[in-house]
Amino acid sequence: LQHHLQVARETGSRIDEVIASLNLAELDAHRGHTVPAAEGFSAVLAMARRIRHRRAEAYALLSWGGLDAAAERREAAAARFDEAIAIGTKYGIVGVEMLARARRAGFAGGALDEARACLEEHTARADALDRLRTNYWLWSAGGGDAYLAEARRLLDHLALHAPLEDRESMVERVPLYRAIRDGEPLV
Repeated sequence: LQHHLQVARETGSRIDEVIASLNLAELDAHRGHTVPAAEGFSAVLAMARRIRHRRAEAYALLSWGGLDAAAERREAAAARFDEAIAIGTKYGIVGVEMLARARRAGFAGGALDEARACLEEHTARADALDRLRTNYWLWSAGGGDAYLAEARRLLDHLALHAPLEDRESMVERVPLYRAIRDGEPLV
C-alpha cells in the first residue's frame, strides 16, 4: 500500500492517492492503531473533498465513524454516519447509504426500520461485501437473526469464490468475518 501511495504521488494521481490513503487508514484501524487511523481518515476526508471524490469521502466518514464507535465516541460516530448517509443518498452510492444506515441504527435516534428498508431497496444494486456488512450491522443493531444468517450466507459465498489457499485465513484474519461466523458482536 505504501508503494501504491508513493506511485500515486509521483504520478500526480490524486484519486489513487486518496484510495491508497484510505486503505492505509483502514489498515491502521484494523491493527488497533487508532491515532494514526483517525489522522489518516481526516487526511483522506480533506483530500476527497478537495477533489470531489464523493465515494472516498463517504467511505472515510463511515470508517472514521466506526473508529469513533469502537472508542465509545457515540455522538461523533453518529454524526459521521449521518453525513455518510447524506452523501450516499445524494450521489446514489447505495453501499455507503445501506451500511451507514445500518451502523446508525445501533445508536440512539437511529432508525432500524429505515435501515432495513434501505437494504431491501438497494440489495440488487449493492455488491456482496456491502450487503454482508450491512446485514451484520443490522443484526448487531437488533434487527433479528435473519440478518446474521444472510451475512453468514454471503460470507460463505465470498469464501467459496476466494482462492482455495486463502479461504480459511480470510475468515480467521478479518475480525468482522470471525464475528459473523461466531455470531459475536463487534463494537
